This record gives sequence, C-alpha cells and structure tokens, in this order.
Amino acid sequence: MKKILSVLTVLALLCACTACGNTAAPSDNTDTTTTTAATTTTTAPTEAPVDYTAFCGVYKTDSDVNEPSYNVQILNADNTARSADVVVSYYGKNGSPIYETDTVTVTFDENNTATFAWVDSWSNKGEGTLKLDPADTSSIQVMMTVTEEAEVNRATLSTHGEYRTLPRN
Repeated sequence: MKKILSVLTVLALLCACTACGNTAAPSDNTDTTTTTAATTTTTAPTEAPVDYTAFCGVYKTDSDVNEPSYNVQILNADNTARSADVVVSYYGKNGSPIYETDTVTVTFDENNTATFAWVDSWSNKGEGTLKLDPADTSSIQVMMTVTEEAEVNRATLSTHGEYRTLPRN
C-alpha cells in the first residue's frame, strides 16, 4: 500500500509540474508575455521613439575668448521625418572671424546620427556628422571635416576628425 501511495504521489507531482509549463525567466532579457504548457511566446524589448524636438536649442563649447568655440543650433525638428534644421558656427580666437553654415536639413538614421554636406560663410565646403543620445538631451556630438578649402580664410569649421561634445546652453 505504501508503494502505491508513493507511486501516486510521484505521478501527481509530475502532472503538476508539466501542467505549469516553463515559468523560468528568459536569459536574453526579453519579456515573457504568455506561458502555456505547450508553448512560450516572448516579445523583444521595444525602444521608445526618439523625441527630436527635445534636442531643439543651442549647444556650444564653453571656452574663453582665447580658444576656438563651436556652436550648433538645432531648429524645427520633425519626429515623423526624423529630421531637423541645423546651423553650425565656429568662432576663432578672440571671437572672430565667424564661420557659419546656412541652415542645413539633416535626417537621422537608426543610430540617431546624421551626416550632411555644408558650405560656410567663407565658401569652405565639407561634411558634418551630428550624433544625438536619446537618453541625454543636454549635449550633442559634432564632427566637421573640410573637403574643399576656400582661398581667403584664416580657419575652417573642421574639428580635425574628432567629435566635439557640446553642452546645451
């Protein structure tokens, strides 16, 4: 009789375990939304859309008048088009001369990076890259390279191949 009770107890435990299904948390940090005895359905984590309008404003380096200064203005952002209007400025030593792009419309890729062509007020030409961090709207990163330098100028918008982090002003 004890053997029959032991076998029945083991069978009852096995039935209870298989009826519960797999309730262990997945190892890849996905959320388990539905669990059944037959299948487990999971969904990948979703990213919130980036609010590009939160980046509108002026970003610039904080430096004294003896150092060059970069300034980026982000205007008229469009969340649907993932785009914004941007103006990049550079002030040389003692605050002059000013090199400034016309307003350039940039489109951000899935990494929130925009690459754009520019022409400054002295006819220098180049390519710029603007990086946004959706978790940090208090700063941006900009890199400016010159592809064609004008004959008459003393400086350019070039960041010499390095990203500059500019805090919101």
